[in-house]
Formats: sequence, structure tokens, C-alpha cells
Amino acid sequence: LLRWVVMILLALTCIRGGHWPGLPAMLLALSAMLGLALAPLAPIPLWAVQVGGLLLLLCLPMAASVSTTLETLWDMERLLKLFLVAAALYVMLGLSSLGSLAQGQRFAGATNSAPLFVMTGGVLLPIAIWGAMNPALRRWRLYCLGVAACTFMLCIISGERTGTFAGMIASLPLLARIGTRRMVVTLAVVVLAGAVLWIVLQQLPEQADYVRR
Repeated sequence: LLRWVVMILLALTCIRGGHWPGLPAMLLALSAMLGLALAPLAPIPLWAVQVGGLLLLLCLPMAASVSTTLETLWDMERLLKLFLVAAALYVMLGLSSLGSLAQGQRFAGATNSAPLFVMTGGVLLPIAIWGAMNPALRRWRLYCLGVAACTFMLCIISGERTGTFAGMIASLPLLARIGTRRMVVTLAVVVLAGAVLWIVLQQLPEQADYVRR
């Protein structure tokens, strides 16, 4: 219910006026409409309605609203900076619940779903690495390095594969134009993340066993 309320409130931001959200968003919206129409035939109709409804909210009113504020590269960078702030909150919530929830099973952080927790980390990981590599964010570099390392550690320790691999694969294009600076940042992230991961696993032997298995 909370997720529905948040999504609907976000969707209502389209009252500011919306632009054409783009063909990909419209095709996804049509997919959501088809899902809603076929929901009575689903094994769990209520679940189908929830997924179709949330996808429709994302692809029509929210996409139309966001498209009015994401028109330039600077707009996109401003959005990514907000995600960098969200990444710190994600890390704090994850670290605060390590001791109580990492007990030899899938780790869900401060949420009640391990896949949701790790998919969020998978989205935030490449953004944190982007921040560390961005020359315009030099003052944020140590911050981004720490967030990236902790996010990687939380994804690995969760034992959830999909979100972890998604975050790692999504980070690879950042190395497309490899240079000395990016090589240094990459090595720093790898070393820092490995050190944090080793320290945490030493403190949580049951979770380390689970991750190895």
C-alpha cells in the first residue's frame, strides 16, 4: 500500500504539464495496458493488476512529467547527483541492519525483500562509479568511492545474484574510454570494495558461508 501511495503521488506531478514521453515509454505503456486487460487470466489476478498498474504509472504520467525536466545533459547530471544522495541513504540503511539480518541467508537490508534491496544497489552502483570518475565532481570523489565500495559489498553479501551482476555489468560501459584517471579510480573502487567486503565477511561467518555456497 505504501508503494502504491508513493507511486501515485509521484504520478500526480504530471499536473505541472507533461511532454511526449517518447516511443519506448509508450510501447511499455501499451504492454502494461495489455497486462491489465489480461489480468483476469493470470494465476494471481491481483498481482497482475499491481504490476500492470505500477508499470502504467511509470510509463505514462511519470514519464510525461519527467520529460519536461530532463531536456539537456545538465538536467540529466542534476538527476544523477540526486541519485548519489539516495545512494548514501541506501548504504546507511544497509549497514545499519547488517548485524541483525545477515545470518546465513539472503540479506534484505532494511527492506523486506532481498531482490528489491539488491536491484536498488544494482541501479545505484554504476551511478556511484560515474560520480567517482566525473572530473566535474572532484569534491565528491571520496564520497562516491566510499558509496560505490559499500554498495558493491552490500550486493555481494546479500547472496542475490541478479541485482549484483546487473550492477557490475552496467558499470562496464564506464570503462569504454579508459584513461589514466579512470584506471586509477577503477582500481581504487576494486581495492576499497574488496577490503570492505573482506572485513564484513570476517565479522559475519554465517553469511560468508552462505555467499560462498
